[in-house]
Amino acid sequence: MQKNMIRKIFAVFTLTALLGLSPFQYSGAEENPLYLGSDNIYYKCPDGKTMAAPADLSIDLVSASMIDKAYFKDKSKVYKVSEDSHSGICSFGIVKDADPVTFKVLNDYFQKDKNNAYFNSYYWGFGIPQKIENADANTFEIVNKKYAKDYKKVYYANVTNLVIVESADAQSFSNTASANDPDYAVDKNYLYYQGKIKTQTKAKAGSLIKMEGLSSVYYLGQDGKRYVFPNATTYFSWYPDFTEVVTITKEELESYPLGANITIRPGTKLVKITTNPKVYAVVDNDLMEIPDETTAKNLYGDNWAKRVVDVPDAFFVNYKILNERVSASAYPEGSLIKKPGSDNIYYVRSDGVRKFFSLSVFKANRFKEEDVIAMNNSFTLPKEVTGINSAESGLTDTSGGACCGL
Repeated sequence: MQKNMIRKIFAVFTLTALLGLSPFQYSGAEENPLYLGSDNIYYKCPDGKTMAAPADLSIDLVSASMIDKAYFKDKSKVYKVSEDSHSGICSFGIVKDADPVTFKVLNDYFQKDKNNAYFNSYYWGFGIPQKIENADANTFEIVNKKYAKDYKKVYYANVTNLVIVESADAQSFSNTASANDPDYAVDKNYLYYQGKIKTQTKAKAGSLIKMEGLSSVYYLGQDGKRYVFPNATTYFSWYPDFTEVVTITKEELESYPLGANITIRPGTKLVKITTNPKVYAVVDNDLMEIPDETTAKNLYGDNWAKRVVDVPDAFFVNYKILNERVSASAYPEGSLIKKPGSDNIYYVRSDGVRKFFSLSVFKANRFKEEDVIAMNNSFTLPKEVTGINSAESGLTDTSGGACCGL
């Protein structure tokens, strides 16, 4: 019996040494209370006493390894040590149905493996994670410390039990900018506090928003984040004026976390930086260099230079410069063009051009006639593909570069 135990202990430490691991060495700032002894797994409880894992758990010491400071596993099961911070008493338990290969701890409340999502509360399951019924493990993710979601539902951990936030839109549900208070979260319709609706948001996805008393304007994206216009030039490449701006409260503005900087709208301006003479056409959030003045004149006319705007160096990093250059015989994607003597306006894509069914449809997609290029007589109109007969999110999503539509 004693020889078998020695062999088992030796096997544990030999395997650990070969792999360069210490299964029960926690990498966090605090000392790990969970550790491997000579004959068992032990946990130092808050009351100062050390507890051994019960024999009826049948832990396989050879395959045992650390998951987190209170979680460990062997080849067939996942285990957790739960604590009662009031009494200082702790206990070992098995996470039922957990897969030891894929199980991971997302935070203090939520865990997942390839099959299930789990919720952990001392009051629910005595500190041992319990399976969240009907949660989708593939899409399950944490939003902040207290909220999690999958593709169809949102969950709130209110310490004592798990709450399904029935009114929440899972697709747009996100953390707020007030990261220090995880009881708050937001979706496209509401601001939430402790899993309940606190107030209906005034702004909708796609809105221009500003806070009472401040002049800064943001674009509210479909992801619930607010996107920044780095300067007036960028703003006016997308909008003609400020009539669509919605003024909201400080609390609502702060509920939308910052996204990224908005770039110049494709097809409206040519861009450069003050420290480099190269001129570029904007394609989505990318840039294509216009190789020379001849190309610029051929595409944009003799007054091509009036389309050029300077992008501050600090914001130029928001763009990616493509290896491909603009051709003198083809307009870049996103360009707005029309043939001489015709009122028809076309939107250029890589596979052809899309005709706007009417001027009202053109304006419904927030385009401006001043940005339309009168084609050179030497150009042949590319083949027509599916036309544009209404406003399209793919053409008007300010946060995503709005290139190409359907």
